Amino acid sequence: MDTTTTTTRYCSTIGGILAEDGNTCCANSCGTCGGYGCDTRPGGKSSCCISEIISNNISCDTNDPPCLKSTTSSSTGSVQREVEVGIFTGSTSPKQREDDFGMEVWSYRLIFMSIFDLQFYKIEDVFNDGYTPILNMEFLSSSSTPVLQKIIDGIYDDELWKFATECTDYGKTFWIRTLHEYNGDWYPWGILYWYEGKQSNTMDQYKQALNKIIGIFKTKGAPVKFQLDINNVNGLDDTTPLSYFWPGDENIDAVTITAYNRAYSTPNHQYSWSFYKHFQPAYDAISKLTSKPIWVAETATTSYGTDKSTWIRECFRSIALDFPRITQVTWFLYNKDEEGMLLDWDLNTDEQKQAFKDGFLELKELTS
Repeated sequence: MDTTTTTTRYCSTIGGILAEDGNTCCANSCGTCGGYGCDTRPGGKSSCCISEIISNNISCDTNDPPCLKSTTSSSTGSVQREVEVGIFTGSTSPKQREDDFGMEVWSYRLIFMSIFDLQFYKIEDVFNDGYTPILNMEFLSSSSTPVLQKIIDGIYDDELWKFATECTDYGKTFWIRTLHEYNGDWYPWGILYWYEGKQSNTMDQYKQALNKIIGIFKTKGAPVKFQLDINNVNGLDDTTPLSYFWPGDENIDAVTITAYNRAYSTPNHQYSWSFYKHFQPAYDAISKLTSKPIWVAETATTSYGTDKSTWIRECFRSIALDFPRITQVTWFLYNKDEEGMLLDWDLNTDEQKQAFKDGFLELKELTS
């Protein structure tokens, strides 16, 4: 009779510290697993930084920390996890797209609303359609003046308190993303935004504004979760490390990274890159700063100078194999005109729709 027993090796029982991703086990000497300054803690980068531990791919089954509870497959490099998919389609119903595919695809629907036009029935409509809303709440108006100090000074308090109350009364959990792509120069809350000949926002203002917004919802007891969204590259071709733009993650629930392939659509984008090339530098930087879940806030590609069907398939595969901390990706499938140029983000041909379906199914297979 075999009397051998198997003891589960939990991170805590083998002398480690488990990161919030539920998989990475840092050495106990680190004090905290991952996050900003992980490479300066006792044990160094290899023991305390999540991205480094993931890269080393050492299993906790037979090794002490630093290690991973679930390691990547030696044949495919995938990590077993659930990766959910969301969509932005403008006014088109996501269900119409699922009808095109002949299967259910979406878990989330991304919608945009201005702080001056927060219509809660739109949140209810998304829930009624069977999806979880991701609300991108924008502080945009006809004025181009910077908004961070206005948020701090309470200019938008009435709108925020009213909406937070509606969220609390409704009682269902959904996601809010606000002050998004804040390392850019294109929105009036951006750190690199220029107004009247000078840079007009600071990181300190950004932290105060973001925490004020979140604080209002928390005070009301609203069951919402908050995303911190950063663009994969800074505005103005600024080369400042993303760590400079890091506000901390104390009050957020996930970090999202926006990454588009604008292939040959503007004078500044006379190239076509893979999703991996766009996403990898920002992913590596953010992985060192936080142990929060990492999502793809928005992604898509134009078709200019690009085999769009191949790009889509490779994007899904890269998410599965190259970025094991990604647990959600939202596709921006909506054509739009920008400065006289059609950005054909949508799935505009049967071939592109088939590529998306194939890529989605491979993503599920690789991560199952």
